Amino acid sequence: MTVMRTHVDICEKIFGGEIEETIERIALRHHEKMNGSGYPKGLCAADLTIPERIVAVADIISALAGTRSYKEAYGKDRIISILTDMIRNNLIDADITGTAISHYDEIMEITRIRCSPLISIYHGIQDEYQALMQASSASQRIRMAWERSFSQPDFMPAEGSSPTVLHR
Repeated sequence: MTVMRTHVDICEKIFGGEIEETIERIALRHHEKMNGSGYPKGLCAADLTIPERIVAVADIISALAGTRSYKEAYGKDRIISILTDMIRNNLIDADITGTAISHYDEIMEITRIRCSPLISIYHGIQDEYQALMQASSASQRIRMAWERSFSQPDFMPAEGSSPTVLHR
């Protein structure tokens, strides 16, 4: 859990003050809790804006509804039960969470539709990775990657280009 909590600090370093301040604050505060028990700063309700609270609830729903390396996706009833417990324990905004619960099916359907193209790309990348890992040699992997890079409609090699041959 300690390592997991470092991602907010790492994001702050990556942002380096180059992200619009409101967006940066939202990203850096999405694990704060209404009762001050969150991280990284231990902020409480009075310190958190409505957009920060909305993203915190959305992040929790996303984490619960999605499959992770350590868990399967949870169903609607379990997610709502967890959210309700979090409201009871003053961890998340009750009004925002209530609205999310009331419109849960609609939110999830819109999310599914909007994320569908990205999910397709992600699955394609996973398939390509598996194919690359099954290649019998480094040269075969390089050839596969080269061929893949030129099959993209937005990328065409310069006239007369050929794959670079790597030698040890």
